[in-house]
Amino acid sequence: MPGTPIGGTLPRALGLWQAIAANVVTMIGSAIFVTIPLVLSAMGGPQAFLGWVLGMVVALADGLVWAELGVAMPAAGGTYTYLEEAFERLGAGRLMSFLFLWGSAISFPLISAFIAVSFSQYVQYLWAGMTRAQGKLLAAALCASMTVLLYREITAIGRLMLSIFVVVMITLAAIVATGVWHFDPKLAFDLAPGAFRLSSFFFIGLASATLFAALDYGGYCNVCFIAAEIERPSYTIPRAVLGSIVLTALFYLLISAVVVGVIPWRTAAHSTTVISDVFRKLHGPMAAIGITVLILWATAGSLFTSLLGFSRVLYAGAVDGQFFFVLRAAASYEKISVRIGSIARCTVHDSLYVRPGVSDQGDQCDIDVDARHSAGGSAYGDTAISS
Repeated sequence: MPGTPIGGTLPRALGLWQAIAANVVTMIGSAIFVTIPLVLSAMGGPQAFLGWVLGMVVALADGLVWAELGVAMPAAGGTYTYLEEAFERLGAGRLMSFLFLWGSAISFPLISAFIAVSFSQYVQYLWAGMTRAQGKLLAAALCASMTVLLYREITAIGRLMLSIFVVVMITLAAIVATGVWHFDPKLAFDLAPGAFRLSSFFFIGLASATLFAALDYGGYCNVCFIAAEIERPSYTIPRAVLGSIVLTALFYLLISAVVVGVIPWRTAAHSTTVISDVFRKLHGPMAAIGITVLILWATAGSLFTSLLGFSRVLYAGAVDGQFFFVLRAAASYEKISVRIGSIARCTVHDSLYVRPGVSDQGDQCDIDVDARHSAGGSAYGDTAISS
């Protein structure tokens, strides 16, 4: 099966909370802190909360699909694996997975670049004199730093994700708590005339707001990319996917509400560091600096968990012989130490690379990858799904 090393499997060392952390940290990142103004502008007022609600509905519907696929095929690579299995009977399985693999080698760095650039955007709050070139260098340095952090055992990565997750939850709780304490209903319900009038402007704005929200919810599928390393996947993956969507939606709605309840929505709609602006108004510049640092932590964590999931797609391709030979050779050992790093340079033409660490087993790179199909046991670990 695709994404499964010859003669063995990746160690299943990530439990439910690590799986939830991988999803939630990827989903939140910098998204909510950057796109609140975009959602407010799209809807033209506090009624923008409808976009977050519809985005959650879309995410839950899609999340059910990801949960089902993740349980049925808990192997490394996520979509790579699903495409190969879905088109195998038509004889196009390897072609479709190949196209996705190399398309991902282009698109994944762009996603990583967006996260890194968002990081630079919030750094501007602390470093007002930062030039555009310095911002790009900072974004590239962040990508390199997160790559270095990924060069370790999966158990250590799990602990790192949990520590990032805890700080992210503290950050979100602090934003909500301070906003609720200073919440002003007059500001929160300062609706423009005809805000809910069902006009073409309303539906176009709602569509745009829902699109931004849906993009912010993206990341709940991350656990499916690392499914080969998830303990009890039939139990963990559905709960991680759906639980992360609900938890993230709760915070998105609360944070959006407290922002428009503290500063006028017309001001928030034009802010590039809206959360920092809220804290500066309520508690002064030092509090704004503190929350900005926490937001930067969340953004860096999002890049870390995103690269973790992205690297498994390239790893699955290496196992199948569709990615670089040196990675295929590394993946062909009977037992492997999972220390996969991912390099994401923040330019359009760069791609991600992975480097699985290996044990001291002999070189098996000449073994036909298809030999794994003759190995005993389930290729997908502890899950067996009957059609």
